Amino acid sequence: MDGLSDEQMAEVEAFLEAIDNHDDVQNVYVGLAG
Repeated sequence: MDGLSDEQMAEVEAFLEAIDNHDDVQNVYVGLAG
């Protein structure tokens, strides 16, 4: 992830964490893999 500032990186991590905590996240992964 080159080119991201620390602030942007923090936003990405928070976003991924929010997704990870979401109940439907497994359905999203299945959709991406499908």
